[in-house]
Amino acid sequence: MVNKRTQQKIATQQKIFAAAVQLTKEHGFTHISIKDIVTAAHVSTGTFYLYFKSKQDLISQVYYDHLNQTMQALLTRLASQSMSPLTKLQTLVAAEFEFAATMGVEITTRAFIANLDANLTAPGNHFQQRTFTTGLQAELHAAIAAGEITRTDEATLFLELETMVRGLMLSWCFANGSFAIQTTGKQMIHDFFAPLV
Repeated sequence: MVNKRTQQKIATQQKIFAAAVQLTKEHGFTHISIKDIVTAAHVSTGTFYLYFKSKQDLISQVYYDHLNQTMQALLTRLASQSMSPLTKLQTLVAAEFEFAATMGVEITTRAFIANLDANLTAPGNHFQQRTFTTGLQAELHAAIAAGEITRTDEATLFLELETMVRGLMLSWCFANGSFAIQTTGKQMIHDFFAPLV
């Protein structure tokens, strides 16, 4: 059980992050200051530095926390719904593209940069941050067990799925958001799974 102080800390971090995301969408990350962020979040500069060392640190810390929370909430909702494991898996993958679109191309790009940088000093950091992937793996396993997916090389299939997701997100970042990641993602999900069923 999370205590009240921890809940307050998480809520404050998310409020600061939400302000940074909104300001970045409006003005661009390089054109906003920590002062702009704290003003929009209605917190003090001291509060910002209590949790983060810099703007980039804010993005690298909170992006994946927020992604995990979003995906874990979706996993919980899907658990109570009567849909096939394959449909749940496809819904989860689509949600990753929706999350990136919601965060915006600049924040997503900066999260990738921070994550790649962190991986140089702490290999495997990316996989440790993405705690919801166990839910994705469970749905893939269930889809294979139910005969919805004909391939049984689960580890390789999961790596291919994750590579498709990250690859599209990176392509979207490189293209500076010039295509609709959700629409393209939906087509790629269909194309990925079509030969497997």
